[in-house]
Amino acid sequence: YDTPEGILSGLEAAEVMLDLDQPEAAQQSLVQTIRRAGPPAQYANRWVSLDELRERIEAINTRLLAAHRYDLAVQLSFALFWGVFILFGLLAYFDKGFAEDLLMPGVLADMQEMHSQEPGSGEPIVSPMAAAFYIRHNTSIGLECFAGGLLIIPGLAVNIFNAANLGAVFGYMARPEIEESGNFFHFVTAHGPFELTAIVLSAGAGLRLGMAWIVGGNLQQEQTANEDPDSSASGSLLATGAVIALKRGAALKQAAKDAMPIMGSAILMFFMAALIEGFLSPSAAPYAIKAAVAVASSIFLIFYFVVLGFPKNLL
Repeated sequence: YDTPEGILSGLEAAEVMLDLDQPEAAQQSLVQTIRRAGPPAQYANRWVSLDELRERIEAINTRLLAAHRYDLAVQLSFALFWGVFILFGLLAYFDKGFAEDLLMPGVLADMQEMHSQEPGSGEPIVSPMAAAFYIRHNTSIGLECFAGGLLIIPGLAVNIFNAANLGAVFGYMARPEIEESGNFFHFVTAHGPFELTAIVLSAGAGLRLGMAWIVGGNLQQEQTANEDPDSSASGSLLATGAVIALKRGAALKQAAKDAMPIMGSAILMFFMAALIEGFLSPSAAPYAIKAAVAVASSIFLIFYFVVLGFPKNLL
């Protein structure tokens, strides 16, 4: 494996493992390749030049950094949102004064007045104009979550704020003495899964880019087994003057590329939620139909993000 062909095959193996969504195996292959290549001053390979080797190592490092760290951004966004949402929902449900103290004055009163009548029993509000309004409104929320995530702390704050307020409203409206409770859930059930998931994905996509900008400047270093860590005269391709610095710009570019499918999914879900919220949610359709739409939406989301998104190397 220490032959020129072996070094080339190690690089190609790492790239193939990344394509197969196996970052751990790719990292192991890359580390072994770096060790086999030895110090830059002694490197000689007719199949791949030193400059090309460095470029390919940096490219693999960029992809490894994204695979190992940035997916945690979306997972953190999901865990943070739903954790806070459920916590504040329970607190508001068991303590009426909690929601009244947390939310701005008039929010709960407006919410009860808005849902004082059963959907479809008052003035008709089912219209393309309503759907268009919800599309614009939902998109603005998504962009706010995405933009905040770029700076990490504001993104986390926006995510927590949305989760806390929504959870408090849901918990308060679920209280048995709230007469408008049934009307509220009659309205929000159908479009809830798509809309709430889209908010979380938007925050996760922005946080992913923010992590790339902050973490991307770290030096990725690997010392050979025989190297003196205190020596500056010799070293592997990643340990001395030939250190590969994963530049912030390169990391941000890769993270942006990887975040586009996430944001695209969020936009599609905002659009679907707006259509449901504009046409089905305010209609007089039986609650069973709206609940069935919510269940079908949830099953689709679980299948798409959990089943299809499950790491192939763990199957």
